[in-house]
Amino acid sequence: MQGYPEGIDLAWLAVDDSGAPAAFITAGCGPIPDAVLAQPNDVTAIENLLRTLLPLRCEASLCVDVPNGESYLGLCRLGLHVYDWTDVHLSTARSQNTYELVAVPASPLDIGQLPPDLREAAWLLAEGQVTGAERIRVGATEATRSPSPSR
Repeated sequence: MQGYPEGIDLAWLAVDDSGAPAAFITAGCGPIPDAVLAQPNDVTAIENLLRTLLPLRCEASLCVDVPNGESYLGLCRLGLHVYDWTDVHLSTARSQNTYELVAVPASPLDIGQLPPDLREAAWLLAEGQVTGAERIRVGATEATRSPSPSR
């Protein structure tokens, strides 16, 4: 199993039980499911694979007010819902321990439209969590890795 890529802002891939894929951006410290880290694909390479293997598909809309959301929109235009670990900007007391929906595609992909390498890299969200939801909690019911507490 890969170790947690501390300090690296990366995107990992997940799907809900309807087959809708989403990219989860860690901000360098968001939890990553053990199942994702156990994949043969290097977790730090998933975002590059997404951008290389998927063509631009549709328009996308931001769900949050940010100075520059182009990185979110770039992934979203591939047909993925995009979530970010926004807790990185909050105090521990205000932390929500969730990935927040930051961008939605006009025409979302289905997992069957992903190339095989990406389908294998996609982690199945916990039952009841669906892409397009305002927030998704990762870590409540499954084994996850986060940066070591010494940071």
